[in-house]
Amino acid sequence: MSCLNGPIGGKTRQNMYVHQRMLHDLKFLLQEVEAAIGKKITLSSDFEKLARLFSSRGLNITESALKGVWNHVGMKEKPSKATLDVLALFAGFQSWDDFKLALHGQNNGDLEGDDCPKRVHHS
Repeated sequence: MSCLNGPIGGKTRQNMYVHQRMLHDLKFLLQEVEAAIGKKITLSSDFEKLARLFSSRGLNITESALKGVWNHVGMKEKPSKATLDVLALFAGFQSWDDFKLALHGQNNGDLEGDDCPKRVHHS
């Protein structure tokens, strides 16, 4: 009997779904970050520049944490919640959770007040 059909099969499928949804959401968050800087992150030196840019805006995140996030999309590493929160903040959201709410249409991801309207559009 396969693990997916066994007593823990529902949980395994649910975990797979949650992980796939997180990857989907993370890809959109990275696209938002890349849109905010007007450049696709592809080179190792891009992570160093991006970390400096975050720092100049008062957001602390290391070059290695940024690499980890981009690697996670490639199925290599899982980023921490703190890292996801910083990326979401940089992209104009209050947190990773607010980004996910905006992505899935449960709110528009506005920062407090009407000065920074933000809506995530995806296909």
